[in-house]
Amino acid sequence: MGGKVSKMNLNELLMKLNLGDLSIIVILTLSLIQISPIKINPWSCFGTWLQKQLSLDEIKDDLMDARRTRILRFDDELMEKRKHRKDMFDAILIDCDKYERFCKENKGYVNSVADDSINHIKEIYAELKRDNTFLTNKKE
Repeated sequence: MGGKVSKMNLNELLMKLNLGDLSIIVILTLSLIQISPIKINPWSCFGTWLQKQLSLDEIKDDLMDARRTRILRFDDELMEKRKHRKDMFDAILIDCDKYERFCKENKGYVNSVADDSINHIKEIYAELKRDNTFLTNKKE
């Protein structure tokens, strides 16, 4: 048999594999490591790494910062005696609820600046609802 047997090093082997093959190999390897008696769970390590890469905590904080800004701006408009439609109040009250829930669940998040504004918005809402004096689109 005159065929040549060539020895391939790891780099050459990896170069010949496509991305799909590599993905399958990585998934199988991680799964085998997870099943083995070693107390390492590569999936949780991968999840932690991915969360850090995506900065999910920072994204949540940024979303809550934006909610807080909307709440403060809306309260400023109320203090300037600007009128709002009921649907605008409903939208800002949803922001208030989500913001307050987030603050309760995330003790490390700085909050003290929005409490007074939220309370004021809720007071004005209750008055307008009681008197039915929200801004409307109707011509009077």
